[in-house]
Amino acid sequence: MNERLFRRLFGLGGLLAALWLLLMAGLYAQSRRTAPGPTPAPARWAYVYVDGRPHRRVRTAAHSLRELLEQVGLEEVDGVWVNGRRWAEGEPLPVQGPLLVRVETRPLPTPPAGAPLAALPPAAWPGPVESPVPLRRGLWQGAEGPRELWAAASFTGEALAQHHLAPQGLDRVLPDEEAPWPPETPVRTVRVREALFLEQEPIPYDSKTQPLPEVPLDTIQVVQEGAPGIKAREVLVRYEDGEEVARIPLGEWVLQPPQPRIVGYGTKIVIQTLDTPDGPIRYWRAVRVYATSYSPCRVYGAGGPCDDITASGERLRKGIIAVRLSWYRYMKGLRVYVPGYGFGIIADVGGGIPGRHWIDLGYSEEDYRPWHQWTTLYFLAPPPPPERILWVLP
Repeated sequence: MNERLFRRLFGLGGLLAALWLLLMAGLYAQSRRTAPGPTPAPARWAYVYVDGRPHRRVRTAAHSLRELLEQVGLEEVDGVWVNGRRWAEGEPLPVQGPLLVRVETRPLPTPPAGAPLAALPPAAWPGPVESPVPLRRGLWQGAEGPRELWAAASFTGEALAQHHLAPQGLDRVLPDEEAPWPPETPVRTVRVREALFLEQEPIPYDSKTQPLPEVPLDTIQVVQEGAPGIKAREVLVRYEDGEEVARIPLGEWVLQPPQPRIVGYGTKIVIQTLDTPDGPIRYWRAVRVYATSYSPCRVYGAGGPCDDITASGERLRKGIIAVRLSWYRYMKGLRVYVPGYGFGIIADVGGGIPGRHWIDLGYSEEDYRPWHQWTTLYFLAPPPPPERILWVLP
C-alpha cells in the first residue's frame, strides 16, 4: 500500500514539474517578444574631420561613436572629440542637432609609469581637451545682416556647425564649407529647399459636325455639349533663402480628356409643293436670303466698264443668279425660283454680304430692276446627287 502511494505521488510531482517548466518557457518567450528594442536615434548631420582636414559629411542615426566611425570608414583612431569634448568609442552620442567630430589618427604619447600627465611637455598633445584649435572670430551673413561668430574651428563648415548654422539637405555655403576659418569675407549659408507642385491647365475642346438622317434638311441640332479637359503638370520648384530661383517641369499628363461639341445637321430631303404667281412648283430646299440685283454695266459699279460674261460662260441676262463662291462650287447649274423675280439658274459668282445668306439677281440693261430686300430662294426638284449638296450653308 505504501509503495503504491509513493508511485502516485512521484508521478504527480513529475507532472507538476513539467507544467512548471512549460510555464516558465512561455513567460520567457513572451518577454522576448514584448521587450522594447532600442529607441532609434533621429537622423542628423555629422561633420567628420580627420587630422584637421574635412573627411565626410554624412546623415547618421548612429547611437554610439563606434557605430558612427564604422559608418564613415574609420577604424584606427587615437582620439575623438565630439562637439568639442573628448569622447570614448562606446559612449552614446548626443541625439539632438548636428555632430562636429574631430578624429586624430596620430599616436598620442604615453606617460611613464607613475608620472602625472602634467609632467609631459604641452607640445606633445594635440591641444586642450575641450578644444583642439583656438577660438577665432568670423562673420556670417544672415537675412538680418552680418553676425559675429566665435568658433574653435579650422574650416568654415565646422564653425557653422558649432553655431547650428551648418547646411542641411540641399543647403550650400558661400564661399565654401572647406574654406579656412575665419574667412576674409562674411560667410553666407544659402538655405535651399525644393517643393513639388501640381499645376493644372484647361484643354480646349473641338467642335465637330455629324449628319442626322432623320432630321429635315437645314435643321441644326446640338448633339453633345463640349467640355474642356484638364492637363496636369508636375513641377519641381527650387527656393533659395525663400525666393524662387528655378522651376523644373518633371512631366505632364491628361487628367480629364476634353469632350468635343457635336453639332448635327439634318439630311432628310422632303419634296414640297408651292403655288406661285408663275404656277405651282416642287422644291426640295427653301432658304431665306438677302437679294440684290445687277446688270452688265453695274458689275463694277457706277462709271465702270460693262461686262456681260458670267463665271459659267453664260451671257448676263434675267434668269442668271449669282451666289458667293462657297455656294457656287456645289450649286452651279441648279434651277431655282425667287418670288417676284421668277425662275433662274445659278450661273455666276458674286462677293456677297458678310453675315448673310445672299444672292444677286441678274438682268440685262433693258429690263434691270433694283433689289435690296429679304426673300426666299427655292431649289427646284429633283435634288442633285448627295455629293453636290451643301448640307450646311456657310
